Amino acid sequence: MEKNEKRRLKYDLKKVIPGMTDVQKGELVQKLFTSGFKARELAPLFDTEIIHVANFLNHVGCYKKNCTKCKIEKCSSEFVEDLTRADGFDYMCRSCRGSNFKKRYPKAKDKLLKVSSDWYYNNIDKARENHKRWRKDNPYYDEKRAKVPAWADRDKMNQIYVEAKRLTEETGIVHEVDHIIPINHPDVCGLHVEGNLQVLPMVENRRKHNDFNPEIFNGKNIGSSDIQERSIQNESNV
Repeated sequence: MEKNEKRRLKYDLKKVIPGMTDVQKGELVQKLFTSGFKARELAPLFDTEIIHVANFLNHVGCYKKNCTKCKIEKCSSEFVEDLTRADGFDYMCRSCRGSNFKKRYPKAKDKLLKVSSDWYYNNIDKARENHKRWRKDNPYYDEKRAKVPAWADRDKMNQIYVEAKRLTEETGIVHEVDHIIPINHPDVCGLHVEGNLQVLPMVENRRKHNDFNPEIFNGKNIGSSDIQERSIQNESNV
């Protein structure tokens, strides 16, 4: 699409978009993106931030970008958020950024630790405020950590996360680890253990959210026999 066409279309859309429903806006974002609009162009049209547009496009399977290091096109979930960038994401994917950090960190370890420590003690009130804000914005982190029993097999749990990463790299479709029985639900409380984890494509996991249908399990918990056995053993050893 040429620049003049984009300008005319933007002018017309600014009059129409405010009267649209959320569903209509979502469909329009996808159409505009596939027709050549960038996330940074769509954000002001819909009166939102770039990162929100990019996350929405990633959620529906639209938004991808090239890593400047490995030159591979990947979903935006494979990039760390960076609000200083035009599209809201880092220019290197997570794996390349991680490998780059591992190479450079040993040489600059002492310097980085000193810089970090100096900043913390010079800005201790701000650091504490940032920490409180992060804990408030990420309540799920504490919930998951609290629901890992002492007898959980962390090696098996790690293998499940490794499998999700392997499927993501092999298929090009982002896979995530899901709790079969949700750990945050008004009616049930699952545990963060290997028997309650499964690998799902990201789109399916988002669709499932924290829904729970007890009829599927016929009154039986996932991995209940294994969990109950080890729970009894653990109690007898105490």
